[in-house]
Amino acid sequence: MKVDIIIPAYNPKQHIVEAITSCQNQSYKDIIITVIDDCSTRNWDSIKRMFPKVNFLNTPNNLGPAGARNWGAKHTHGDLISFLDADDIMHRDKIYSSVQRFKLKPHTGMTCGNYKILVNGRLRSKFYKRSIVVNHDRLMRQNFVASGSVTMRRDVFEEVGGFDEDYWIAEDYDLWLRCSERYSIEYLDKVLYYYRIEPGSDSLTQRSDIQLKHLSNLDKIKAASRERMRSGLKKS
Repeated sequence: MKVDIIIPAYNPKQHIVEAITSCQNQSYKDIIITVIDDCSTRNWDSIKRMFPKVNFLNTPNNLGPAGARNWGAKHTHGDLISFLDADDIMHRDKIYSSVQRFKLKPHTGMTCGNYKILVNGRLRSKFYKRSIVVNHDRLMRQNFVASGSVTMRRDVFEEVGGFDEDYWIAEDYDLWLRCSERYSIEYLDKVLYYYRIEPGSDSLTQRSDIQLKHLSNLDKIKAASRERMRSGLKKS
């Protein structure tokens, strides 16, 4: 299975070097790394020179996290799509572990797993203390899926419509729900990536105007999922 690793980025800090390096160091080698420059105002030339084997794509305008990931999916062709944000780190066995689960259970829609939070260079213990089950019912109560742990079948990503570009926050939760309505989600009880948090960061998810939309987006996403499920039951 060929795997596309998609990294959206808007004015990334030097952490993107560590992010890309972690992808290049994957134990599973049938991968293509694609970084999506979402109309950054900073110069990328030095980073591009560091990684000559990485694909760098530019969006036509600032699309936000959902649109940038969709742009990456649109311009890649692997069997599986795996996600990582530009300031996070992928565990070296994330892709290998994910591919093995798809081979074992080929009808799975997506895989996800555990992770550790990295704060000011210090790793905390793994986020989930025990294995969990991820399905539609549980996702309607809480988003248990961290985007950097996810790998999806490309055909499933395309079938459910990719990320909804109207959402600039909780866009990943919306996609996980749409996937769970039709397919099983396999949780891997192992650390698949490291999620970086930096106090005082200017990242998109910490912007006050974006945060104000978080709760309203969650309500809209859950309501839309309930309606789709009701409509599906009526049709059957």
